Amino acid sequence: MSKGFEVGSEKYEQLSDSLESKIRLYISHFGMTKGENRYSNCNTVIILGDHFLPQKIYDDRGIYVKKDVTKADVIKSVAATTIQEIERSKSRLAQLSEPVACYLMCSDDVLAQIQNFFGLSNVVEIYQGELSGLRNADVYEELGKLTKSQKASLVKINQQFPGLFNGKDVLLNTTTVGEITGIRPNNVIRSLEGICKKTRFSLKTISSNQIGRKTGNMFELRLD
Repeated sequence: MSKGFEVGSEKYEQLSDSLESKIRLYISHFGMTKGENRYSNCNTVIILGDHFLPQKIYDDRGIYVKKDVTKADVIKSVAATTIQEIERSKSRLAQLSEPVACYLMCSDDVLAQIQNFFGLSNVVEIYQGELSGLRNADVYEELGKLTKSQKASLVKINQQFPGLFNGKDVLLNTTTVGEITGIRPNNVIRSLEGICKKTRFSLKTISSNQIGRKTGNMFELRLD
């Protein structure tokens, strides 16, 4: 988002108010829609992304309820939040002349929960945009600790190896990472070590390039 148009800024509010008055387009974000009735006549809902919370919140919730919060529990929680947002629209009316069109950029697991909730009803028609896999909310906090170039490098790596931002071990080599990021292969390890010192990303060397392999050093990268 352009500088000055951050959510909650004066320019953001001015743009939002202008769009609402001209074309009845209501813009908001998760956490800012509770208690709002202005969406009750909307016949189209667009939701971008899954509302995952940082892992620490789920861990604390587990302590409170005295049981482990599983991945399935998290998915159900995220789906419930999305369903609440959808039901702020015209879909909650007793009678509808046509279903509410819902365009969702959400992960497959969350979508399955939402579709299961609405079942075969004609209240909504759901369309899914492209969003591969689950996003670990903690990754946004970690990316915020990095410089613009460091952040760009991790984003480029994750585009090719999506498991990285989902907390999975990703097996890489310095040549491939160099091609992805534009970093010289002999500087890849040093660059990633700099990222790991600032964040919860960790790097583990699997094998060093002692025999002149074209792939260079092999290593694992992950978000702890």
